[in-house]
Amino acid sequence: MNTNFLRLSSGEDIFYTYQKNVNNSKNLLFIHGNYATSYIWTDIYQSCKEIYNVYGLDLRGFGRSSYKTPARQMKTYARDVVEFVCKLNLKNLTIIAWSAGGAVAMETLKELRGYLNEIYLVDSISTRGYDSPYRIYLDINKYTRNLFPMIDFYANDLNPYQKIENFIPSYDEAEKYFSKYLFNFTRPQELFLKKIAQEMLLQRNNLDFWEAMTNFRMDKSVLKENKIPIKVIWGAYDKIISQEDTEEILEDFNFKAKFIKFNKSGHAPFIDQKAEFLELLYIKK
Repeated sequence: MNTNFLRLSSGEDIFYTYQKNVNNSKNLLFIHGNYATSYIWTDIYQSCKEIYNVYGLDLRGFGRSSYKTPARQMKTYARDVVEFVCKLNLKNLTIIAWSAGGAVAMETLKELRGYLNEIYLVDSISTRGYDSPYRIYLDINKYTRNLFPMIDFYANDLNPYQKIENFIPSYDEAEKYFSKYLFNFTRPQELFLKKIAQEMLLQRNNLDFWEAMTNFRMDKSVLKENKIPIKVIWGAYDKIISQEDTEEILEDFNFKAKFIKFNKSGHAPFIDQKAEFLELLYIKK
């Protein structure tokens, strides 16, 4: 897999991984969730690149992408993705979005109508948002911004809670988090687990992204008018996304989205049931 940076009109530099396949015009774009980077999809990339053109990006504030301007709405992260897709001219596109990345993907539905073939929402947060366990920190952060609006641009540097390393200070603690909440069904290889723990600690927009998740409400008119095929995937042992969250997505898409339940998976079906997940992408392993 190759890597590169793309400078957006906002001035943000988006890091991405890619592999082109001259024998196929279909593009796959993978979007990670909170506490993660594009590296989370590594094993899936290796299988998909043999057939498709594969792209995976780090959202702004995550991994190796920049975080020059605070982003507290999913629409902002989605605009980054839309510009990324348009600049690289990724037509004939399928987006595979995981967890909070699902909200970002849903927000691209209107602007990417001429590019998108379908969207896979993998254990995605609800169309009605996701309540934050850090609400007291979010309230303090918002109060400070309102009191001193002139320092908002520097809030990321001034507020220690923006950085994940101030919540989860070590690789060992990050690994424990993943083992408890993400990989409660199947434990990945230690090398992979250590690497994603390292990637997690690169995040610099912790409170801002939680604010975006908490306040996210998908525009009902966009959902009503949507004609792009949606597949909603959910692991039955998910400790982060509840069945109720998933049912809200299905209800808000007027039950037109296809629901696929993975009975032997937690929050990451693409790891717990990799072969079955790849089959959804028409890849036999």
